[in-house]
Amino acid sequence: MDYEMILDEIIRFENLTSQEIQDELVPIIKSYDINFLSKLVNVSKDNIHRICKSLFVNKNQRVSFKLYIKLLALGKAKQSN
Repeated sequence: MDYEMILDEIIRFENLTSQEIQDELVPIIKSYDINFLSKLVNVSKDNIHRICKSLFVNKNQRVSFKLYIKLLALGKAKQSN
């Protein structure tokens, strides 16, 4: 395991603004069915919806590093044709 890489990512995350976090996560969140995503990352639908709202940025809210990484690792859902 590359602990230096993990530490670098934690530091990068800690320096992100709420807006930057939201900008990264919302496209991923919106590409999935909310029920599926909620079960997959083990977070309530309400908490997932909260990330997408303007209040998230206005109140300078943040997600946990664990949730942030889970969502980034998922990436956008592949759209079927």
